[in-house]
Amino acid sequence: MDEALRPTPDATWVLEHDGYNVLTESALESRFALSNGFLGVRASRAVSRGPTWVSWLGYVKWASWPRCYVAGLFDRPNTEPPVPALVPVADWSRVRIVLDGQPQLLADGKTLLGCRRLDMHRGLLLGELIHRSTNGITVEGDELRLVSLADRAAAMQILRFTLDRDGIDVKLEATFAMAGMGMEPERMEPNLGAWRAEGSGKGVAMAGHATLRVGGAVLVPERPFSLRWIWQWRSIAGQRVELDRLVAVARADMPGFDPAPVAAAALERNRVLGWRGMLAAHTTAWRERWQAGDIVIEGDEEMQRAVRFAVYHLTSAANPQDERVSVGARALTGDAYFGHVFWDTEIYLLPFYTAVWPEAARAMLMYRFHKLPAARAKAAAMGFKGALYAWESADTGEIGRA
Repeated sequence: MDEALRPTPDATWVLEHDGYNVLTESALESRFALSNGFLGVRASRAVSRGPTWVSWLGYVKWASWPRCYVAGLFDRPNTEPPVPALVPVADWSRVRIVLDGQPQLLADGKTLLGCRRLDMHRGLLLGELIHRSTNGITVEGDELRLVSLADRAAAMQILRFTLDRDGIDVKLEATFAMAGMGMEPERMEPNLGAWRAEGSGKGVAMAGHATLRVGGAVLVPERPFSLRWIWQWRSIAGQRVELDRLVAVARADMPGFDPAPVAAAALERNRVLGWRGMLAAHTTAWRERWQAGDIVIEGDEEMQRAVRFAVYHLTSAANPQDERVSVGARALTGDAYFGHVFWDTEIYLLPFYTAVWPEAARAMLMYRFHKLPAARAKAAAMGFKGALYAWESADTGEIGRA
């Protein structure tokens, strides 16, 4: 486990950020985001980030914007004009730590170390945190997070930490934060949830499994709600606490299709693998992609890192297994542009994919092929023959914005 949490030794493969700044946090969450072209998660801190809800004050900007996305999961929100938008799904990475009844928040106490690293070579988000609470308790921990390139339905989180005091009443909650989801729940079970978008009829299912070890012993959690685990114990100074969590996701494009069995099956096959097997398969998949797509620049480490950053996000954005979606303007890293695919996407991206990943290039072109009826309809509505693709399109190819 210690080895897995160490970044790739070559610094040209790693982006690093230390500290916490409310003015830059949201941008950092986008840059360090993880994705596999189907499932994407922003690099929000797992622990101590505090609650997020939609404010009625339009000028309020969140320091952190935790979001998880599924490619192709669009609906029309209640806005004017009604523009189709990518729907966020439950945020599966949040962890809440409560010490002697006091939640640990970055806004309180003092952060002594808050380092995040994007290991581009292995497609991992690595974090280190040392935080001293207002009552003087120090939490020291690290995290590994991945969105699997070997099995696009799956993601994983490993968190471990220690406390510096004996006798602290500790409560740890691992939850799928569901606030802000724009879908109606259809099925809520201890390890699985399913939701349906009211407008488009699309659905999504998320399955989860979590295990906590304290001093090497597995603790039995409380399960008060669906996709929520709560553990409680009294601390021993220096005792290691280890949480591992798996998540699996499935999308339903048709109202009559139930995605829950697909998500449950994906969770089970990754539980059989275990976190080590899942990590090995994921890093192997990334190694193969880098063998095909790496660009080597000698004599300029900064430029080498920058080019690999571009290749990392291009690789993260594509999904050759799904020709019904394409790469949005912000891929699966944020809400900007509503997840829309711009009319000129292929001009910029196809050369790269054609050269190093032909299967991804083909899927992008097939996305346009499937949207051809909508493009013909738009041309006809404007009095022209032929096809006119929307300036921005979502899942149907119809006009997202004119």
